[in-house]
Amino acid sequence: QLGFDVPAYVDAALGDTVMAPEGVIPSGVLGRAWRCDMPLPDIEAARAELARSRYGDAASVPPIRIHAADVGPVEAVREVLGRDLGLRIEAVQVNWGDFLSGLSERRWDAYSVFWGMDYPDPEAILRMLWASSSADNYTGYHNEAFDALLDASRAEADDIRRHDLYMEAQQMLIDDVAVIPLYVPRRFTLARPGFEHVPVTPLGLLGLERIR
Repeated sequence: QLGFDVPAYVDAALGDTVMAPEGVIPSGVLGRAWRCDMPLPDIEAARAELARSRYGDAASVPPIRIHAADVGPVEAVREVLGRDLGLRIEAVQVNWGDFLSGLSERRWDAYSVFWGMDYPDPEAILRMLWASSSADNYTGYHNEAFDALLDASRAEADDIRRHDLYMEAQQMLIDDVAVIPLYVPRRFTLARPGFEHVPVTPLGLLGLERIR
């Protein structure tokens, strides 16, 4: 996180097609902001962390293999961290079917994946991808405090308290470096004047039965 400037990458490589992430949960979910404390890029701090690690320096770190169906973001990470920190990163492109199989079988030590929410609630990201009991927890992340926050949020009826619980949970993921969010895609809907109730979900599903 310290060695890769995510906003700069988004601006230079992806432009207006995406937004720089402010956390794990996309802004606007449940009509709220979800901005958390993201580490600012700091190459010297990244080098200091490497020096304090069990490896001691970048040259002693084994090559890091990152698997992906779309290696574009991985190649950007490889270029920056190789140039600035001397880390050896391999971008391994895998066809979509084999990539999904590798995720299910937990074969990838590191990977890059796009996740689309099945329903517009933070649970569709936080619980599905990082809860200890989730079949989609491909990283093997396990944190009892994180699981407790998810359970508390599921039982909470107050919207404000529920928001606070999810905010605390996503901050825990960032602090544990369980994930490095890279971008949030933008989606646009164009409707001719005179049409009303054109509901397009984040998954791109269009409900024709409500259009007037």
